[in-house]
Amino acid sequence: MARQYDAVIVLGMNIRKTKAGYRPTTYQDHDGYGMLAGEMNVIAATLLYTQKQTGTFVFSTGTSEKTKAMFGPDVPSEARVYSQDFLRRISGSAQPMPQIILEDRSANTYSNLTECIAIINEHRWRHVAIMSARYHIPRVTMLWQLVTGKYPCQAAADFLVAEDVIQQHIPHIYDELIDIAYRSPQGVKRLASEAHGLQDMKDGRYVATEFQFVQPSIG
Repeated sequence: MARQYDAVIVLGMNIRKTKAGYRPTTYQDHDGYGMLAGEMNVIAATLLYTQKQTGTFVFSTGTSEKTKAMFGPDVPSEARVYSQDFLRRISGSAQPMPQIILEDRSANTYSNLTECIAIINEHRWRHVAIMSARYHIPRVTMLWQLVTGKYPCQAAADFLVAEDVIQQHIPHIYDELIDIAYRSPQGVKRLASEAHGLQDMKDGRYVATEFQFVQPSIG
């Protein structure tokens, strides 16, 4: 039986602008740190919904200064874009619609977690899942340990790798895409960037606020 959660928290990984509007980033998108993977988080969320592992999804990430610089001051929050893409993907389902909560105050991973802890404690949840891409989860996990030392959280948290969720529930369909993405130059760059961030945390050099403001190159 699939594990049940009071809520699944889906972290944002930037957005892209298309002719149809704003969408989560795909493996073909990148910023100054390498490959992005927002769409995988949404696909995985739809599978957790289909498997009835939760009735509540929290979409987390607001609007960063980098995003405003790229798309203008009226750009929607990542939380809104990701939740809309999620709802589009599950439209027509016979299952009851899940509760959607938007956490649109945060601008980076550290503030994702601090803002989500406030939501967790407000709702008195006891067991949640925090989901992001494979390259991101190691840093999320380490940051959670740092954040909860300062901001206590009443819930136990599992950390779900979006690609693992996808490969578990719909095996073989995305395997080649995932493998190619992580072996690509931008994928390798992202893994190196994440490893650098982990080392900074271990060395006490990690910057918790939005930093290194550079113009990303989405697409």
